[in-house]
Amino acid sequence: MSENKSMNNQIQEMLDFISTESINTAKPVNDETSNLFWVTEIENTVDSIETAVAFFDRRDEYKWKWISFALHHALYSLCIATLVHGNYEAVLKSQGPDDKHYFRRGPEDKWKKSKIIRLSDSPYYTIEWTEIENSPPEVKNKPNKKPKKGQLISFWSALSRVQDQEYWMGRLYGIKALKLSESQVKNIVWLVVDVRNDLMHFIPKYYGILIDDLKAAYIDIIEAIEFLAFKSNPFLFSLKPEVEKPLKDAINSIKQKINT
Repeated sequence: MSENKSMNNQIQEMLDFISTESINTAKPVNDETSNLFWVTEIENTVDSIETAVAFFDRRDEYKWKWISFALHHALYSLCIATLVHGNYEAVLKSQGPDDKHYFRRGPEDKWKKSKIIRLSDSPYYTIEWTEIENSPPEVKNKPNKKPKKGQLISFWSALSRVQDQEYWMGRLYGIKALKLSESQVKNIVWLVVDVRNDLMHFIPKYYGILIDDLKAAYIDIIEAIEFLAFKSNPFLFSLKPEVEKPLKDAINSIKQKINT
């Protein structure tokens, strides 16, 4: 009987949170007395940066692996948070691919079609839009293969969309797209592909990584995070004002660790 009562209380707590979250009044708290582990997209970013900060204090060299994992996840999480705009479906694969996507701003405007521009053989790409003369075929507004419901867009898709001023970052007035330099792109791609992915799916070998190169990539990721959070005006903190200071503190802390 007590187990049923406890379960009912947990269910009611979750329902109360869901019902209030839509008007942004709920503030989930993770503490020792809570029976639930709460996660939100922005707090996810804060936690990943704070985790990277904590790993800097480890004395063994494997700390660089975990810092790389955490900062990749932090950038991914914040790209997702930036793109949501109150509609989680905007970051699902079910909304269609980045290539051959169509949109127009108003009924009098011409339709535009997207094309992805890849960086050589890299998974990194940007999105380019071109006006078309006719309305798009209805079939081309749908993905070729319907993804599973609730499947999140990839890291590379999220990163390309936060750099797209035309559509993804231009849906609301005043939001600025992220701009990455060639060196920043090179460092982020290297950190994700040759460090994070290689270590996550490690093929037996001897593999040495220059720490100075890691730190340079970390700085580029933190600069991208800082821009998206505080300079692109995605209204993140109108939804979650309680995480603005923790995110600023986490960013300042990781900068200090990188530079020491």
